[in-house]
Amino acid sequence: MRPYHTFLVLLLLVYFVHFPCPVQSQESTQDKVKVQVGLDLIYDDNVWQYSDSDINSFKANPNDPFFEKTADLYDFIWEPYLYLNLRPLSRIPSTRVFLDLTGDFYTRSRSLNSGTYRIGLEQDVGDKTRALITYTLTPRIFDGISRERRGGTSVGETVTTHTMRFLIQREIGDLDLGLTGHYKFRNYNDAFNEQDSDIYGIGLITRIYSPHGLKTKLEYQFEQGLAVGRNSREECVIINSINICPNDLSYLSNQFIIGPEIQLSPILSISLDYELKFKEFTTALTNDPNHYGRKDTRHTVGLNVYYEISEAIETKLGFERVMRRTSKSSEFYAYDENAVTVGISYLF
Repeated sequence: MRPYHTFLVLLLLVYFVHFPCPVQSQESTQDKVKVQVGLDLIYDDNVWQYSDSDINSFKANPNDPFFEKTADLYDFIWEPYLYLNLRPLSRIPSTRVFLDLTGDFYTRSRSLNSGTYRIGLEQDVGDKTRALITYTLTPRIFDGISRERRGGTSVGETVTTHTMRFLIQREIGDLDLGLTGHYKFRNYNDAFNEQDSDIYGIGLITRIYSPHGLKTKLEYQFEQGLAVGRNSREECVIINSINICPNDLSYLSNQFIIGPEIQLSPILSISLDYELKFKEFTTALTNDPNHYGRKDTRHTVGLNVYYEISEAIETKLGFERVMRRTSKSSEFYAYDENAVTVGISYLF
């Protein structure tokens, strides 16, 4: 765990929220308050991200403990969310403190239920520059059943992720240009603690505003993950006739995103997103068959249509397709996934 990272973020937030300032904002509380609640219903045709080989293995032996999952790949996911603008708590003008709470509740595969909690602070720095810092906690995501190294037994694998992120963004004419960076700590349960990872990232975000309601987002992110297991000197061992090898999740990745959005009318808008991510595992452990020499490529395409019923109510219809391919043992690490979303949100 890295508790001091959580403490640092909370300390910064408390400072900005409670530090007295002689200049008081003249805005009414009503102007400052922003509360948004919403619910998305998502149909996902591959919630476990099974490859074709996984599916065939499951059909051949549905009692295999590794496939402690439903016979069907699909599920319906209920995703409620709450956004709170806490700016009324701040005594500093042009400062915004906010809180995001999101839950994912699966109708069939309930072990995948999860929540995400984010708190952040945004501060104007001059007329056309703003700074943003956030802390996000995603606790105990279930990754499925895996064999742990010490005894070779099949147990549940979970991971908790702590993320600190900053953004500095400046408006330059019809262009918003931002520099972003982040640090993540992934903490696995004890049986898989060799997968604990420190992750560092940096990137550029650009938004281009064009005539006729067109806005385009361009983003690049570089990320490096350093796993505890990269320093392992252990050799493969045979336990209960099963070959158990070291596991090093260290990697380098490059991510590119393009996202045009067009306002067709005052109440109707459409957004299209395309994400391309290259991930190369950097382990030097030649006896790690799952990651040594492996390179993954993931394509994600998303389309969303937003329709405003009123000033407070907005509906959404979306589609997303994910295609992951890999250079090694592709029959096990490649998968396709499709999701359809219907959502509604209300702004108080």
